[in-house]
Amino acid sequence: MKFRRLWAVSLSVFLLAVLFFQTGQAVKADNNTRYGEDAVYYMEYIQRTYPQRIPQSSQDRAAGDWLKREIAAMGYQVSTENITWQGNDGLTYYGENIMFLKRGNIDREIVIGAHYDSVDTNGADDNASGVGLVLETANRIIDVETNYSVRFILFDLGEEGNIGSRYHVGQASPEYLDNIACYINLDTLAMGDSMYVYGGSFDGASISRTWLAEQAAATAEEMGLAIGFHPDVNAGYPVPTKSTGGDHAAFDQAGIPYLYMNASNWMGGNYDDTYQTSHEAVSDGMMKHRQAYDNWAFYSSTFPGRAYEHLSSYSRLLDRLIRNMVEWTTDPAVPEETSLPEEDPTQGTSFSFEKVNETVWTTTPADILEESSETSSIMATLDAGEPILRVGYNEVWSQVKYQGRELYMLTQYLTAERPEGAADLPEETAEEEMTVSKASANLESSLSLETVSPQNPSADGATKASLMTAAGHWLSQVESRYYWIGGIVALAVAGCVVVFIYQSKHRY
Repeated sequence: MKFRRLWAVSLSVFLLAVLFFQTGQAVKADNNTRYGEDAVYYMEYIQRTYPQRIPQSSQDRAAGDWLKREIAAMGYQVSTENITWQGNDGLTYYGENIMFLKRGNIDREIVIGAHYDSVDTNGADDNASGVGLVLETANRIIDVETNYSVRFILFDLGEEGNIGSRYHVGQASPEYLDNIACYINLDTLAMGDSMYVYGGSFDGASISRTWLAEQAAATAEEMGLAIGFHPDVNAGYPVPTKSTGGDHAAFDQAGIPYLYMNASNWMGGNYDDTYQTSHEAVSDGMMKHRQAYDNWAFYSSTFPGRAYEHLSSYSRLLDRLIRNMVEWTTDPAVPEETSLPEEDPTQGTSFSFEKVNETVWTTTPADILEESSETSSIMATLDAGEPILRVGYNEVWSQVKYQGRELYMLTQYLTAERPEGAADLPEETAEEEMTVSKASANLESSLSLETVSPQNPSADGATKASLMTAAGHWLSQVESRYYWIGGIVALAVAGCVVVFIYQSKHRY
């Protein structure tokens, strides 16, 4: 009897530890993962753990508390903004905006926001997708030098008429608003048929302040991303504007240039961003605000691979804008002073390099380009902390050896000082095997994702993409989970040892 009781106690301790691991852990992002992986992971986690984040509900508050813990764990100083709002319906609304700042070389700010509440759904696409991209981006750039400071805001009460953003802008000082270079809104990114960017203020007669949208669309095209302007099918929203119905509206009304990232389908319904898909599984084309649709189970079975495809694209574009955005003083054309001169050293390969032969490491995820031009083809992307051989450099570009070829990377993303914990450059033969293997893996991932048609996903290709994405999520979390796994294993081993000793002593 005692022996059975001891076995039961040991098993109970083990199961409790497993349960604690599954439910109590933070979903800590890894800023070395590939673009979009952590965003998808966060999206799925939030909609599963905190469904029905209805404004002022216990789930809404619990999600906010978790977000504050997660952001603080990244290393940010978190501040909150308590909302009290008297609605036109006579009701008083209460909520909490969550804010944190990444300081840049200058105090002028890029503000990036997403609402974290939902209607009575899991709120997967609307708007765990936007929150996921905020968290991934914040973690990616925390240790990266940026010119602009970047303020992240997670708005509450978004589903109550964008109260969170309206409150934030309405109570802000003129000095604070004047210091904002632009606002970027992330909302419902993962599941619409097409990826769009919007910008510009429309007064019914003319459009102004479109420079950020123009810059984003041009950057997406240069990067080969399937992100662009919506079709010109609605006179109420001339391209590229969509200045109403989102958290960007309050900033636009305050005279601040905005960029709105959103995935939808403008070729149906009311010919606006409320119509999301022409897929036969969705009767009226609208998935958000519908419990039957806005959940991970439906999305992963109906549109396998799409969440990763979209969030990785938006993540790459957002990261590039944060690092390279240039404010245009003339709207909408690029002013002459920001045009590239003929001898600009960032274009072409005719300028000189100082020859070296040294190992360098990436300070952030960085692209390897075929030519020394930011519009060049991307040959590969290295994660942060990866070593590579540099054979020449100047203040803008570095010549690197990759898979036996001489290619190019931006010097600002490389350091000759080995980061703590970073690997050394392997021997030449080992390096060849490593890079060929990585290139093959990247190619297979790209091919798998390319087989997923946004309109009619290929079951075979989509399944491969979904499996690869899931594997990527798990691998990206291994480092943050290993200490929990170690604790569970230790408890299990300790229980077995206790049982063995007890059994040995009472065998006779």
